[in-house]
Amino acid sequence: MGLIEHAYEQRQLFRALIGRRSGYAVQQRFREMVFRLVSDGLPATSGKLPQEAAARWLSAAFFELLSWWIEQHTPMPPTELAALFIELAQPVRLTPALHPASPP
Repeated sequence: MGLIEHAYEQRQLFRALIGRRSGYAVQQRFREMVFRLVSDGLPATSGKLPQEAAARWLSAAFFELLSWWIEQHTPMPPTELAALFIELAQPVRLTPALHPASPP
């Protein structure tokens, strides 16, 4: 949530950094930062799904959602964006491959 609030407060800066007109190198650095944040906060995976793959998928989804949000002329409040991301990511988090199997 902290990153979303910061992006909201600094919309013009974030639009320049990660918006459609920003440079590839800047976007890649930001993507890696988001990946590290997601990876550090992601619980251990089980099954056949590698943890890094899950972290890459979630961080890419977050980056694209944040980029879309920053480009909006009247973006939704940060709390709504955070809730939207959680709602969109929920199916991924509930996938059995991401969580240890529960005993029957």
